[in-house]
Amino acid sequence: MKNFIKIISVVLTVFSFALVSCASASAIPEDLSARQLIQRGQDSLEDGDYKMSLRYLNAAVERYGSDASVYVEAKYEMGHIFLKQKKYSYAKGIFDELVDLYSNVLPGQLPGAYYKLAQIGLSKIPEGTVAEKVVLKSEKVEKMTKEEHAEQSIAEPVVEEVSAPEPETAETAAETQE
Repeated sequence: MKNFIKIISVVLTVFSFALVSCASASAIPEDLSARQLIQRGQDSLEDGDYKMSLRYLNAAVERYGSDASVYVEAKYEMGHIFLKQKKYSYAKGIFDELVDLYSNVLPGQLPGAYYKLAQIGLSKIPEGTVAEKVVLKSEKVEKMTKEEHAEQSIAEPVVEEVSAPEPETAETAAETQE
């Protein structure tokens, strides 16, 4: 759960700067439900208005993101938009986040379809893109065996600073005896 909260805060911060302009969520009515925000985001996408679609979806995450099902659906839709725009690094980041979320929760805690959809989204990212190079690096790390991890941690010892005791003077010796 701590990882989920960390991921949410990092992603919200990134998307706040990347997607939201001065007139962002304030232009979106405050009384819309999560379902309405997501639906309007999907409608805007169908109309080809990617920017507005992302605003609605971002508002859904900001306002109702504590509900895991809303968070996962809105995030998937954002990844789908980035994939359509060929912004592969953004799409990959979102799809990877969703796959990671599913690996850190018990089955049934999140809507099942979005795990598979995120995997499909990842498979649609063309080879040779910047995002693909990141995938190759993470695959290399995943292939590292437990023994290699153990050897690496042994090879890098932890050094702690320990202060040496102060030498005893005649004054401190007298204080100790009293």
